[in-house]
Amino acid sequence: MGREYYSQMYDLASYSFNFGQKTNKEVAKFNEISAGSWNYGYFDVKTGCLMSQVMATPFDVNLHGQVYNMIGIGYVSTYPEFRGHGAINQLMTKILQDANARDVDLSYLAPFSYDFYEKYGYRLAFHRLRYKVNNEKFRIMPTYDGVIERCEYEKIIPELLRIFNSMPQNQKGGVIRRRWWLDYKFGNKDILFAVYRNPAGEVEGYMAYEFDDEVFVIRDLGFLTYEALSSLLHFCQSHAGTFRDFVFSIGYHGTLFDTMSRDIFSTQMSICADMMARIINIQRFVSHYPFRHDFFFSFYVTEDRFAPWNTGGYQVTVKDGKAKVERVEQKGWDITGNIQAYTELFMGSRKPSELLFAKRISGNREVVEGLEDCIHTGQPILEEYF
Repeated sequence: MGREYYSQMYDLASYSFNFGQKTNKEVAKFNEISAGSWNYGYFDVKTGCLMSQVMATPFDVNLHGQVYNMIGIGYVSTYPEFRGHGAINQLMTKILQDANARDVDLSYLAPFSYDFYEKYGYRLAFHRLRYKVNNEKFRIMPTYDGVIERCEYEKIIPELLRIFNSMPQNQKGGVIRRRWWLDYKFGNKDILFAVYRNPAGEVEGYMAYEFDDEVFVIRDLGFLTYEALSSLLHFCQSHAGTFRDFVFSIGYHGTLFDTMSRDIFSTQMSICADMMARIINIQRFVSHYPFRHDFFFSFYVTEDRFAPWNTGGYQVTVKDGKAKVERVEQKGWDITGNIQAYTELFMGSRKPSELLFAKRISGNREVVEGLEDCIHTGQPILEEYF
């Protein structure tokens, strides 16, 4: 759907997600993300009105140094009187077909129901760690020779992009931030910014934050050195006389971020299930995967209803860091599982041995353990939401 449908798209999204009062600013932001997305709609044949829609926004992601094309699924919505007619099934089928034809190998989404999207081949991949620290418990962090500067968004755009994309935790399945997305995320919003400059004047960290009544909300925190992190948190703590609580959330990578509080046991922390992922074309995805060393294995995809081109068997030969993936017909496979299990395996959200134990996959234990040593394990991390 093109620009001529933006008004209908906004009205449907607003009804489904309860946007509240319609403002020119909110409409402009919706039109901005629409312009950068593939927009799919299902129309009532009698009235010509838009009844269902799905937005697919192209991104690039960094998975352990390998860049993959990815589409983020959002604004999945249907007017209530039209639900149950299979429109979303048809739209999701078309999106995955188009993504495959355009060499897009991954898709992420934020689900309203994990069960609902599992039938489309998605699986929980990312978790989020949320903090709430009372002002009396906020640890006083040391400061260093650099300086903190409060600044306007437009003046630090290059630093925001450079620091975020350079952080190791954002290279574990995270979105590679581009200028258009940064403008959509932060531009024309009531968000404040501060940066840390080292003694040489180089920006090594930033904080995006805002005030919500008596709560100091950290919206984004990027840093390349401990000095930057400590100084930015010291800057945050300096607001303790004004704000009752400080809240912060980050992509969970398996360890607690306990730097903020001097009494970690009094800090409110919660680990929440977050976004889902799926592999769109497994042969292409595995052929680009950054394996750690030479290896040989075969695997079989048992089921992928909405991307049937994935179903079948493959033989993988990894040599000198490059994988050759061939479709083969044979009896017996080293590993067998559905597309959701392979998404968990290669994204790193669950180790192959864990999937084998939970009977999410079946196969040769020796090969499974060898594959675990050959791939990158560890929780994937995502700092974006769409």
